[in-house]
Amino acid sequence: IQRILVPLKKLISGTRRIANRNFNEKVEVKSDDEFFDLAQSFNAMSERLKRQFAALTILSDIDKLILSNTDSENIYYTVLKHIQSVAPCDVTSITVLEHDAPNIGKTYLSNHASIIQSDTRRIELNDNDIKKLQSPTNYNDMLHQATDKHFLAPVKQCGATNVCVFPVIVDEHLPAIISLGFISEISLNKEDIKQVRNIADRIAVALSAVERDKKLYQQSHYDNLTNLPNRQLIGIRLEQEIKHCQREDNSMAILFLDLDHFKRVNDTLGHSIGDT
Repeated sequence: IQRILVPLKKLISGTRRIANRNFNEKVEVKSDDEFFDLAQSFNAMSERLKRQFAALTILSDIDKLILSNTDSENIYYTVLKHIQSVAPCDVTSITVLEHDAPNIGKTYLSNHASIIQSDTRRIELNDNDIKKLQSPTNYNDMLHQATDKHFLAPVKQCGATNVCVFPVIVDEHLPAIISLGFISEISLNKEDIKQVRNIADRIAVALSAVERDKKLYQQSHYDNLTNLPNRQLIGIRLEQEIKHCQREDNSMAILFLDLDHFKRVNDTLGHSIGDT
């Protein structure tokens, strides 16, 4: 009876811990029978649930950042801080590519869940790297030896010899790359890969939202032709300067420039010539 009840009590306690989202303690059963096999399966299930909850937490945090109109850098920090609880690895990085120069980027690096640092060095990708990352066909296409790729140099310097790369794709554009580095062999299963891909897709949604907000702000506050502040933004800036002068007991001046009879240029030569 004791041989049966003791393992059952341990399994019941483990079930209660999972119900309270405590996934760290494992059920230890040392008997060489079906209870040992059951405990092993239970622990494997607990580990999967732990990673799934961690992935859901990251996705939820990214959604909150999307709704708060935050800067894209906060999104990268959030992912780097928690992604190792979803896909265990030795070092993680996010390489952010410049919008106007997609071959050049900056890497955000983390070798511990609570230690995040920014690698400000420029990272270069060749056209073949970009083409391959934009259309990965299977898992093997995302595996690279760290010694072969220049853009993985920061991960390599942290001791990683193998790297799994997950591209972030937005409208066939490659704005960022998630890299998971391993000092020895890569230890990701299909579920881990699926969760990281989900995170990469959610980052793509977040970056699309950030880019959309930037465009909306640009369109509503700047002149399309000159890229100078429009009347609305001038009003905001003017109000700020007036308050600043009142606080500092200073004065200010406004210089107004106008072109006489400019309407004649548009009327006689056309608006395209007038814009030029």
